[in-house]
Amino acid sequence: MLTVRAALKDNAVTFLENIDLSDRAERQILITFLDESITEFGDLNQQDLLKMVNNLRFSFSNKEIQVLRLARDGMTNKQISKKLRIGHGTVRNYLSSIYKKLQVSNRTGAIAKAIAHGLLE
Repeated sequence: MLTVRAALKDNAVTFLENIDLSDRAERQILITFLDESITEFGDLNQQDLLKMVNNLRFSFSNKEIQVLRLARDGMTNKQISKKLRIGHGTVRNYLSSIYKKLQVSNRTGAIAKAIAHGLLE
């Protein structure tokens, strides 16, 4: 645990972005550790650290975050598909995945929960 703590103190965001979190048990251990320790790191940007913890918790892909940001900005599925150069059905699939991960049933709920958890700037 000392290695993890030292790495977090040195550069929390870079550390979290570069570690392999494919194993759910390892991911959960790290999330639990960060949730318990986040207030201890006064010298770090806690907002960035919290954002990384929530990204880990919900396991969003970069494309899902892009779709969520564009939805937040008021774009329709058609506009999002054009902007990202992906199919309309693909946008629907991304949104369905987002709703499932956030445990909500609609776009408004997803945006509200994502903002509340610091997932969107």
